[in-house]
This record gives sequence, structure tokens and C-alpha cells, in this order.
Amino acid sequence: MVGALCVLIFLLPSYLIRFSLFGIPVTLLEVIIVILFGIFVFKRMHFERFKVTKIDKISGSNYKWLIIGILFFSTIAIFFSPDKISALGIWKAFFVEPMMVFVVFINVIKDKHQWDLIINSLGGVALIVALFAIYQKITGQFIFNEVWQVAETRRVVSFYGFPNAVGLFLAPIVVLFVGRIVTNLQKLQKLLHQRRMHLWRKILELVFDVSVVVMGGLAIWFARSEGAIVAVVIGLLMLGLFFKRLRIFTLIMMAIGVLIVAVVPQVRELFIEKISLGDFSGNIRVIVWQETWQMLRDHQIWGAGLAGFQAVIGNYHHAIQNFEVYLYPHNFILNFWSEVGIFGMLFLVFLIIKFFYNYLQAKKINKEWYLILMAVFVTILVHGIVDVPYFKNDLAVLWWLVVGMSVVLFREKIEE
Repeated sequence: MVGALCVLIFLLPSYLIRFSLFGIPVTLLEVIIVILFGIFVFKRMHFERFKVTKIDKISGSNYKWLIIGILFFSTIAIFFSPDKISALGIWKAFFVEPMMVFVVFINVIKDKHQWDLIINSLGGVALIVALFAIYQKITGQFIFNEVWQVAETRRVVSFYGFPNAVGLFLAPIVVLFVGRIVTNLQKLQKLLHQRRMHLWRKILELVFDVSVVVMGGLAIWFARSEGAIVAVVIGLLMLGLFFKRLRIFTLIMMAIGVLIVAVVPQVRELFIEKISLGDFSGNIRVIVWQETWQMLRDHQIWGAGLAGFQAVIGNYHHAIQNFEVYLYPHNFILNFWSEVGIFGMLFLVFLIIKFFYNYLQAKKINKEWYLILMAVFVTILVHGIVDVPYFKNDLAVLWWLVVGMSVVLFREKIEE
């Protein structure tokens, strides 16, 4: 099962392959998830007498009721959608199936070796996505938007249809691997003194990790995904503040950054423009948020319903008539409020709070890895201020994988 889970993670971009099955629109990723979950249930029923680990019995996690709440209100949101067929598709692809992956993950991953296989799979798919993006930057090929293809304004898209998708997928993985590099460097120093046989394995792992970070970072930069760049920077700062051995260095770098902003007028003006959303992209987002807020004042409880934002927001879209209507409001809170209503949004917020609060309750877990996961979550949330870091097949699965990792850590199995 661990191998199958690794294959699924490596094939996260396969949601781009779409077809119909018995008249129902599906993606290749959805088929893989359903098959994986089916095999998992079959094995438990026939070989292990269905001893499925209960979510609420996992010490310290206690996400059960929060997950049930999110699933319940996402189901209710279908009935408030103006397009119930599309809503059903969103419901299964962004809620049910990622939660299937979550259930399989927390029941299958039991030790450090399996944990590393999952992390390596994430690194592998990130490397493929990044390398293709870098190839696009060099050649200009396979970028089908003429504006993005022009060399002077080139923005890579990798396998996706738009540049920000590159940053949305790669940003949390880059921070995850920087965290693993930090932990591995310390272990490498110990191995050098002890002369253990698996020194070379750690060196190769370190080379792989650095490749993921460098290539992933370049791909984000070439995509010109400003939200992702800011999210990675803040995620890395959080990582530096979380780890004691990096704290002084991080504080020095932050002080230098503040000094540069204060002293250099051009940098200060650019910083103020970006932080105040004063550029064109920022202005558009502010307008979308204002229109969404007006819509939510009239739909406070249930929002627009799943897959209903574009249809409902039309009555409030007056600021820029010739500008496209986004699929989502491009803000984490507004995205969920619009899609699953205020209660679904609140359950998700409580899950996030619980995720961070669990660290304070932790006693016998690998705290370094939990700190890394918190930095990853910060990266996702920061990017979510101006974008949509959940409502996409691969991103929804990635979200629940991170939550699942926090659950697995509480089993006291992930040890060096």
C-alpha cells in the first residue's frame, strides 16, 4: 500500500488528464485515488478483519469532528449551488477523494522508512514539474498563451494552464525540503564522526533535497508567481525562527532586510506597493474581495454554494465589466466561505488552529518534523491571502497529506 500511495503522490498532476467513465466526467488522478482506497478497504476487510484505525483514537490529533464538519457542510453546499452537477464534481474531487487519501495515509504510514518514501515521492513530482517549467523558460515551448510566451514577459506554466499553479504546488514542497535539509545536515555531521555505512545514502538524499529546492525555487521565480515567492520567504523565515540553531541567523537576515527597505528608496517603494496591493494585480484582487464581500452579505450562511461563485458573483461584478470573473475570490477565507458557507469555513479555521495547537500538546513526537510541517502550513496560508491554495485536485490532496503527516507524527513512529 505504501508503494501505491507513493505512485499516487508522484502522479498528482495527472488530474489534468480528463475523460468520461460511464458518462461521468473524471480525471486520471480521481481514478487512481478510488482504486487505492478500494484496495485499502478490501485488504482491511479480508486480511485484517477491517481494523481501520479510528481517527479520534490517534493520540493528540483529534481532527475527527472537524473533518466530519467540513465534509458535512461541503455536502450541504451542493444543495445551495446553482449548478448541482458541477457542485457534485467539486465535492468528490476536492473533499471526498482527498479525505480518502488522508484515511489511507494515516493508516498505512507507520515508520521513518515509509515516511521518507512519501517525502521522496513529493520531491520527485516537484522535480518533474520544476524541470519542465525550466525547459519552458529556456525554449519558450509548450506555453500556449502568447503573452506568457514572449521572452521579455515569459511566465512558465509547466504542465498547468496558468503560471500561479506552479507556485501553488511547488511553494509548500520547497519549504518542506528546506526543512529536511536542515535536519539532515545535523545528522550528516554525526555520521561523519561515527562513520556509519549509510553515510553515502544520506549524502545522496541531501543532493536530491537540494535539487528539489533549487529547481523548485527557479520554477517559482520563472513563473513570476509573486504570491508564491512571498509565501516561500515567509515560510523559510518561520522555519528559521522555529529552529533554535537557525534563529540568530534568521533574525540577522530579517534585520538586514528591514534595513534595506528603510534605506533604499526604490526597494521601499516596491515593498509598499506590493504589501498595500497597489499594483494592477493587487488592485484586481481588492476589487474581487469587495465584490465577494457584497455577495456574502446577501448570502451569509451558505455562501454561493459549491461551484457557484462565478454564477452568483455576476450580480455584484460592476467595477471592471470587461475583466474576467474568477472561479474563486482569491482569498483563503473568502474562498471557503463562498464555497461551503460560513460554518464549513469555520470548521476549516478550527482545524488549522488545532493543527498548530497540537504542537503545544506534543510530548513524545519528532518535534523537528512538526516544526517543518507548521512552516509548510504557514506557506500555504500566506499564499492563500491572495490566491486559491486548496480548490484544485492536486492542492486538495497535498493539503490533506500535510494534515495526515501531523497525525502520523503523534504515533511516535517517525524516529531517526
